Amino acid sequence: MKVNKSRRRPNRRKRWTESENRRLRRLYPVHSNRRLAHEFGRTAQAVAGQAFLLGLKKLVSEGSRRGSAGWKKWSPKDIDFLRRHYKKMTFPDIAATMGRSCASVAVKAECLGLKKIKVWTAEEKELLGKSYPGRTLKGLGDTFGCLEGVVSYQAKKMGISKKLRLWTDAEIKYLRENYGLMSSAQLAKYIGRSPRTVQVKASALGLIKQRRWTEKEMQYMRRHYKGTKAAAIAKLLGKSVGAVRAWAFRMGLRRIYWTKDEDDRFRDLYPKNTNEWLARKFKRSAATIWARGHKLGLSKDK
Repeated sequence: MKVNKSRRRPNRRKRWTESENRRLRRLYPVHSNRRLAHEFGRTAQAVAGQAFLLGLKKLVSEGSRRGSAGWKKWSPKDIDFLRRHYKKMTFPDIAATMGRSCASVAVKAECLGLKKIKVWTAEEKELLGKSYPGRTLKGLGDTFGCLEGVVSYQAKKMGISKKLRLWTDAEIKYLRENYGLMSSAQLAKYIGRSPRTVQVKASALGLIKQRRWTEKEMQYMRRHYKGTKAAAIAKLLGKSVGAVRAWAFRMGLRRIYWTKDEDDRFRDLYPKNTNEWLARKFKRSAATIWARGHKLGLSKDK
C-alpha cells in the first residue's frame, strides 16, 4: 500500500552536525546536560541520546558536576548525628544545624530507612484538642514541630473535627461589596476567616475579581468601541479582550457595520477628504476610516 508523501508526518528532528559533535565531545564530560541543552539549543534528552551514540561519559571528580552543584558528601559523623536526632528534631532544624537543605536531610533519612514517627505526649494531645478547631494546620504544624498531615492524622485518631462556621448575612454582604476592591488576604483579616475560605465562598457566590472601570475608561469605550477593534482597546486600557467585550455588552454598545451604500459613498469621498472629516461624516473614528480605506485599496489624491 502506497503512502501519500504529502500526508507523511514530517521529521522535525534537528540533526547533529560534525562541528556540534566535536563541541559535544569536548564539553560533555565536564558539564551537565541541562547546561549543554541551553548551549546547543536542544533538550537535555537529545543531548543525552547523542552522547550515548558517541560513547561519551561524565567525569566524576572534585571539580565535576557534584562539586560545581554544591554537593556535600555525608560523612560517618553526619550520619551518626542524623540517626541520633531525627526523632527529637524536625528536618528543618537538622538541616539548619548541619548546613544542608531540608530535602537533602529527608532523602538521606529515607535511604537509611529512618522513619520519623512523632510520639504525642498527653500535654500535646490536650493542647491539640483545644487548638485544632480554631487554628490552621500550618500554624499547628509549626507549634508541634511536624508536618500538616501529621497533625491532621492525629486529630482524626482523636476524633477531633473543625467546627463549621456558617456565613452570616452581614459577612456575605461585605464580601459582595468589597471582593473586587480588596485582596483575599485583606478580606480574610476583616471577616475573620482564612484567605482560602474567602476565595471558595466568592467562587460559590459567582463573584469575579476584576479591576473596576473608571469613568474615563467608560467614556473612551463609548467614543471608540463602534469603530475600533476590541484588541486595540484592550491593549490601550490594559485589559483583556474578553473584559472589553463583556463591558461593551453591559453598556449596550454595538458595532456599526459598513453597508453597500456607505461603501459606495466612501469610495467617492475618500480620495478628496481628510480622515477626520470622513469620521464626522460617517460617525466613526479616524482609525476606522483609515482601516476601511486600506481594506478597499483606496488612496488619497495628492
